[in-house]
Amino acid sequence: MVEFFHALGWTSIEATRLNDFLNLVQLHMPSKIVFPRLKSLLFPLTHGHCNLNLSGLGLTQIEHISVLSHPTFCSQLIDITPLFPVIRTLELKDDIVALSPWKETIKRAVGTMSSLRNLIITTSRSIAPYILADIATIPTIKMIKFNIRTSNHPEPPNINSFSSSRQSSRDLILKMTRGDFDIISTLLRQSQSVSISHSVLIFDGIDKDSIEQPSVDRAITAIVDTCPSLKMLTIIATRSSGSRFYRPISTEDDILVISSQTLEPLTRLSHITTLDLHLETALIITPTFLNHIAEFWSSLQYCYLSPFKRFELEKNEEPLLRLPDIIHFASRCPSLHTLGVVFDLELDIIEREGWFEQSPCLPVARAMKKLDVGSSGIWDHRRTASIISTAFPFLDNFAWTGPSFKSTMCMSARESEEWFKTQNL
Repeated sequence: MVEFFHALGWTSIEATRLNDFLNLVQLHMPSKIVFPRLKSLLFPLTHGHCNLNLSGLGLTQIEHISVLSHPTFCSQLIDITPLFPVIRTLELKDDIVALSPWKETIKRAVGTMSSLRNLIITTSRSIAPYILADIATIPTIKMIKFNIRTSNHPEPPNINSFSSSRQSSRDLILKMTRGDFDIISTLLRQSQSVSISHSVLIFDGIDKDSIEQPSVDRAITAIVDTCPSLKMLTIIATRSSGSRFYRPISTEDDILVISSQTLEPLTRLSHITTLDLHLETALIITPTFLNHIAEFWSSLQYCYLSPFKRFELEKNEEPLLRLPDIIHFASRCPSLHTLGVVFDLELDIIEREGWFEQSPCLPVARAMKKLDVGSSGIWDHRRTASIISTAFPFLDNFAWTGPSFKSTMCMSARESEEWFKTQNL
């Protein structure tokens, strides 16, 4: 019997499945660690109450606990925390954590877990700032992730009445899924009020309807003001397969145009190594902006920007990027290994400026491993492939956004075919 349980190589298990073993374990092996490799414990949706005798299982090696829609378990969290002395991650999922449970039980339990480093919590946009303020009093937490959901709970009173007392400054990784653009500035201003700074900001699944110029301006200003040591910034409003650039389904007249001037304040953050922006909007990236990035972000390693194709040329005084601009930019960032950006490669511009004739004089970016050209135009795949292979000799991953029946602003079938041929050369 002992050999059977010790032979189980499980690293994760649902708590309810332990019920089948409890009587056997307690009868035959009361002092044995039944699952020596078990690291993750999941309390599933189907288990509406917490009556498991976990103390009989010897779960001192558990590092990750996930609780799915389990309010009763949350109320008992303080009682079982001594059973998990090396827990690193606590995940409270699906059921929205309201203010009272957080204040009365969860915050106290989290504060007793001296080894806890990561807290993942599902809550509403109105409660998240309160939780963030309280995290300032728990210095062991290094990363907090909010899964924002719509809540039917009553709105809490003014946040100032719940803000924690001012603490010594410290760094906290902040992540969020869903939510809207305005919650970015709200959370960051709350962090600032309790002396928390962020070296990593990841906002994924931002509500597309919340992307408006004022909210974007507030978010950018808050990021620059509150995160002077920021190294990684990710803001994703949508996802797509293949190339990670958004495939628009709106008409050009419906699209908000965000200029490089809106993003320009970010260049004041000199520690940036990762910039990942995927917004459901027209993000115009100009040569001047890329030059500023290269000048101020000497440690940049990963850069993804998501402008649309060429329709912005009529709306912008400065032309969009050209292939030589991309090459010069990459060569000035010695650590840059991944770049995603749209550039302009129209035939008439090629003939007028003689890009291909200049290719032997273009610099080389040896660190580049992945290039995503999105919906960039192309005419001659052979000459384009020659330039790309020369400028990026160690490139091993190449992507683009193919045609879409939902939009006239993605590349044509001919262009997609040309990029396919470029990739294969």
